Amino acid sequence: MTRRGLREQVFKMLFRVEFHNVEDMPEQMNMFEEVEECSEKDKEYISNKFHNIVEKIDEIDAAINEVSEGWKTRRMGKVDLTLIRLAVYEMKYEDDIPVKVAINEAVELAKRNIQMNDLEEQIEIIHGDIKEVVKNLPKAQLIVCNPPFFKVGEDSNLNENEYLTIARHEVKIDLEGIISSAAYLLDNKGRFAIVHRPDRMIDILNLMQKYDIEPKRIRFVYPKMNRESHVLLVEGMYKGKKGIKIESPLYAHNDDGSYSNEVRKMFGEKIDE
Repeated sequence: MTRRGLREQVFKMLFRVEFHNVEDMPEQMNMFEEVEECSEKDKEYISNKFHNIVEKIDEIDAAINEVSEGWKTRRMGKVDLTLIRLAVYEMKYEDDIPVKVAINEAVELAKRNIQMNDLEEQIEIIHGDIKEVVKNLPKAQLIVCNPPFFKVGEDSNLNENEYLTIARHEVKIDLEGIISSAAYLLDNKGRFAIVHRPDRMIDILNLMQKYDIEPKRIRFVYPKMNRESHVLLVEGMYKGKKGIKIESPLYAHNDDGSYSNEVRKMFGEKIDE
């Protein structure tokens, strides 16, 4: 079995952790009896890698939560979380797999998952430079964006991992590059939604207007009552009319740390009023 094929089987096993106790997983390994190309050596590799990841899953989740903004592992989609866990494990603990390779393989696994679920007509994953990709895409009615939050300067606290730095800091593309690319791609009256930090609000609003995206809605997100806002949501319309609405605050958590009713409704839970 190829390395990519082995990684796909590890992904399937790791995904099952969300639905089975670890103690039940040996029974799940029997599924590989039906895989023609899976030799005893392959099964050993799959089993060992799976158990190594499970042993470090708390450390992996802690690393993910450290860099994720407002969306922790417990609320991530199970497929997304499994892909990220596998990629983070390979980046942190497998020295023979370059970080770039781990990221590329995670992208390929995501594409494979789309194919397996017959979602090619609904979802397309593109791994590339935004500034170049937009030149070859059709006009869009909606763009949703969660870009790197931090400017790069002398006081920047850059991560030693190049790819984490790229994810959090404006290394490869800055805020103006994001917004100008969105404007290039948006159809007339198309909408642009961005999640960012409140301290970048003025920059965001000025750049949106610079590139003909008229800000229409702003909402501040707070971790709890009586705490400072830590997330800003902005929506604009390309070539839209002037006029902006400041929406009511969104409180993510109750005082006891549980999710607020509004957030729970967003996740599809039924709430008794």
